[in-house]
Amino acid sequence: MTFEITSDLEKKINDYVSLRMVGGRTFIYVKGKRFLQCIRLILSIPRSDAHLYDEVDSIDEAAKLYSNHVFQNRIVRGPMAAPVPNQIHEITPEQEFWGHCSNIQAWVEHDYDTRILMSNISFPLLRQLTMVGDPLAKKVFKEEVALRLESGHPTVVQYLLTQGYTQVFTPDEFKTIIESSDITKGLSSEPRMLSRFINTCIQRYPNLLGIILLQILKLPHGREIFNSSFIDPKRDPLRPYLGFNPQLLPILKKTLNELSDQADDKLDKIIRDCSNLLENKLKSNERELYTSYPAYNRRMEVIKKFYQDQNVVEELEKFKNLMNPEQLMMEAIKAKKKCSYCGKEIPKEKLTCDWCGHRKDDEGFFPYPFIFKPPGGGGGGRLKEGALMISVKV
Repeated sequence: MTFEITSDLEKKINDYVSLRMVGGRTFIYVKGKRFLQCIRLILSIPRSDAHLYDEVDSIDEAAKLYSNHVFQNRIVRGPMAAPVPNQIHEITPEQEFWGHCSNIQAWVEHDYDTRILMSNISFPLLRQLTMVGDPLAKKVFKEEVALRLESGHPTVVQYLLTQGYTQVFTPDEFKTIIESSDITKGLSSEPRMLSRFINTCIQRYPNLLGIILLQILKLPHGREIFNSSFIDPKRDPLRPYLGFNPQLLPILKKTLNELSDQADDKLDKIIRDCSNLLENKLKSNERELYTSYPAYNRRMEVIKKFYQDQNVVEELEKFKNLMNPEQLMMEAIKAKKKCSYCGKEIPKEKLTCDWCGHRKDDEGFFPYPFIFKPPGGGGGGRLKEGALMISVKV
């Protein structure tokens, strides 16, 4: 279906945020400068399904729940995944523009509450507002990052880690967040995210590793969680050709040995079991490295094929003598030309998209972005009370 595009529209939300429709497309502007293009289609969730979201506290949680009920961008029910009838799939550019205006207006009226918009929209926008001097954004930015980390919701924590938002905290501040939140518990069902979280903490807050490991091991099935996250993780497509992190496992083993001296008998046994598993894994990695590790040329060939990007191939030809697998992977990431989130071109010397703020290696986040629309575009109370949820497909 095609629509006749009317004249351009503009809506000022506050002194810092405005939206404009240009050529049928909606853009968010921060302090008069274009920041983000809203390339999304809005659909309504049937009110009959509202009970499914009674415990939802943020749009990110709704996205996770809703993704189980979506087929070809349509809401479905039942074992045969039959589409719900009478759904409207087409809206005019003007309707979409005013829908975005309503959502951003609600976000502003809620003092930049990041639960109202998807994290991959609200946090880049909030960070940009702090950079241009918005006093409210400066006041709530750190608090919002802390609150969303404390929620322990896996996709939110993963996003904040990958995009570097945890770097705004001092070690003491981050320690307070760890000790007062359910981050490790929330990530315990996602081994890869938990492993990434530990890696981030080692780099930024190494002195907190012991506290985090203790939280993991004290969880029900803590030993199994540790094993699935660090000893026997699911392999990435390129992992056999890039090797393993040579620092993570020894650091974990050293920390476990230190914790063992402070633990009671029950916890000490769990710690020693995990330490032995790490020792065996380290020996296995060493054997793999020297006996069965693919040749360098084969490794280069697989990386080129994996990315299927001529720009990557040309760039990697410059590094034929680069034998370090981690360096090789980094060069492959740098050589990617397009942001996997917004599709914009990224200069090869940069790792982050200037357009949307996402990293080149940030793959597959939030296939179904969502936005909360509180009744009347604002108001107090819990977000779930009377709120309408609209999905936003990139």
